[in-house]
Amino acid sequence: MSTLHTLSIRQKLRLMVVFTSGAALLLAAAVFGVFGVMWFKKQTERELNAWANYVAFASEAPLLFENEEEAKKAVGYLGNSPSIIAGCLYLQAKTVVTNVVAGQMVLSTNVALRTLAEYNPARVAVPSAGELPAEGFHPKSLEYVTAAYSSGEEKEKLGMVYARYDPKVERRRLWECLGVVTAGVGLAVVITLLFAGRVQRVVTEPILELWQAARTVSEEKNYALRVKKH
Repeated sequence: MSTLHTLSIRQKLRLMVVFTSGAALLLAAAVFGVFGVMWFKKQTERELNAWANYVAFASEAPLLFENEEEAKKAVGYLGNSPSIIAGCLYLQAKTVVTNVVAGQMVLSTNVALRTLAEYNPARVAVPSAGELPAEGFHPKSLEYVTAAYSSGEEKEKLGMVYARYDPKVERRRLWECLGVVTAGVGLAVVITLLFAGRVQRVVTEPILELWQAARTVSEEKNYALRVKKH
């Protein structure tokens, strides 16, 4: 097996071009992959945000009147997106508690969430009212939680909306992204090999001509010999 020191100039040039181009291609592929993942997460967040807020807007009356049938219709709007596999509508229930403190009656209000309606055709695990994640987008679990408010000036909080994205869609898009990157890198490698062959000829042919001229001058003592200028 030839070592790097025993390779010809042409072979060294080809290896140099291939390795340099290969490193640049791998770096570009890594950047493209990271960008693809970030873009997918951002698109997922936007889609979940849009649908969750739409359900929150449509759920004002069902939450105010605690109407489970209408609440099911409202949360069922999530089914219009094939990428959303589960959703829940939680009612923020208020309970007035009477306590006696120092001989006086004191009224206090306890606020707690309870599940009012659920959309879950995939039969996946959804959080209970006590296990509901914080508001906002959760990129690891592909979940989104937002609050539902009344339309009045005071904007009273009525409940919470939960939506979950299908992880299979994420994996499918990641595989598609990987396929595009792999095809692009493969095509670039072929082009690089063809380019490396042309570059090595452009660089090595003048050197070989000079070497042959020097050998001819040394053997034939022909000092009138000239090498073509490149």
